[in-house]
Amino acid sequence: MLSNRRTNRAKKFTLPTWVLVLSSAILLGFAIWLGTPTAARLLTSIFSRSGDDELLAVQPEVSNGPSILVPDPPAGPAPALPDPELSPILRPLVEALLPSAIDSRSDSQESPDQEQTSAREYYLDFILPQLDGSLQHTRVVRKIPSGPEVKKKLLLALLNGPDPGELSQNLLSLIPTETRLISLDQSGDTLTLNFSEDFQFNSLGAEGYRAQVIQIIQTLKQFPDVKKVQFLIEGRRISTLGEVIPIGQPISIDRFP
Repeated sequence: MLSNRRTNRAKKFTLPTWVLVLSSAILLGFAIWLGTPTAARLLTSIFSRSGDDELLAVQPEVSNGPSILVPDPPAGPAPALPDPELSPILRPLVEALLPSAIDSRSDSQESPDQEQTSAREYYLDFILPQLDGSLQHTRVVRKIPSGPEVKKKLLLALLNGPDPGELSQNLLSLIPTETRLISLDQSGDTLTLNFSEDFQFNSLGAEGYRAQVIQIIQTLKQFPDVKKVQFLIEGRRISTLGEVIPIGQPISIDRFP
């Protein structure tokens, strides 16, 4: 008789445990679908409630003293509670089934590596007017991302003209301000530049035409694979620029010192 009572007590004790394991396995599958951090919190919540019923039945102590009015909590969202720590019983299970659930928060905060574009120092050719009225070609260093289109990026920077800091040093560009680089193509050691129609109109006359061509030639001198430059206007060759500078044929970069 005593043995039967002990058996019944054992059944009463072990039955909720098996039910808990079975239900937690079902919830675990659902939590995996939600994500590993959610699974960890869900299982922790389940196992934290698996203690004695007395812990859940704790009642606040009743005092015979004078009653104290406790003010209602302020309106607004409740403060966020920290995630519960995994119990020693739960941790091996979660580590075996959901290894990435442990410390997943720290992994999620790591930003992915971003590919850094390397930049090199190149120079642009600008004009520094002299007191005697002459024009001095001056090199200005710029950092340009290197790559297959570095020549195009450099020429676009040249067409944009000096930046505010360079303008404060009295540097300027004599390339017509509305000029656009339509296309750039290299065949062998010859670089063909196709500019918009604005390139062939310079209000400063012969000195301006000469200066704008030299600005481009000097800027391209830093590329060893460029020996000649062919100028096009709207895709076509013209014999001279402003009836002063012949550009019908490719110009050697050694023509201008």
